[in-house]
Amino acid sequence: MNKLILILVGLGGFHLAHAAETTGDTSATAATRLAGDYQLVELNARPVSSFDRAAITLTISADGKLSGFAGCNQFHGKLTAEPLRIGPVASTRKLCADPAVMQQEQAFLNALNQASALERIAPSGLILRAQANQSLQFMLFAKPVEKVIWVGPRKKDCVAGVMKTQCLQYKTSKNSQWLNFYGEIAGFDWQEGKRYKLKVREEQIANPPADASSIKTSLVKVLSSR
Repeated sequence: MNKLILILVGLGGFHLAHAAETTGDTSATAATRLAGDYQLVELNARPVSSFDRAAITLTISADGKLSGFAGCNQFHGKLTAEPLRIGPVASTRKLCADPAVMQQEQAFLNALNQASALERIAPSGLILRAQANQSLQFMLFAKPVEKVIWVGPRKKDCVAGVMKTQCLQYKTSKNSQWLNFYGEIAGFDWQEGKRYKLKVREEQIANPPADASSIKTSLVKVLSSR
């Protein structure tokens, strides 16, 4: 196992190497501060969204357990404090059909196993660093949320980024004001002149394209249309 030094960067940051001495932090407390579901957005300083195959994830539980998906195989390990360490990391041994996914997975697991430092970056990111310029950058990945919205019968002129377009009109309660919906609702076939009540799912997109929304909205069910 490799010694892992945690540096929190930004407002409210602290150096975990001294946290146990000054605040009485334990392994569980340290893990609780980092607990969450993360998605890999950069591997060795290279964006991973260009692969568009399977998201690499990392979950840190409040008791310090690590788990996730490396692109083809599941992995698990342990994060502890005093001194702060990560590993050993073990994974299943399924072969990937795509050699590029397998190569990316190996690079990811190698960097994770050799990580020697961790930084927390604002607002919700983590960077694991190892020697030989290896690095893993993660962003906290919010779980999908389902909600009900109302969609109006007409589109209105709007500006999305620098482009003039037409936007669906929506509202989040029956009596609230209509708002512009920038982008699209995946799986929804809107027809002019109809009013809709929809159940939709919102999920965060890691490392979205420039000027694109970081939230993907998908249709779950058409509750009513008239």
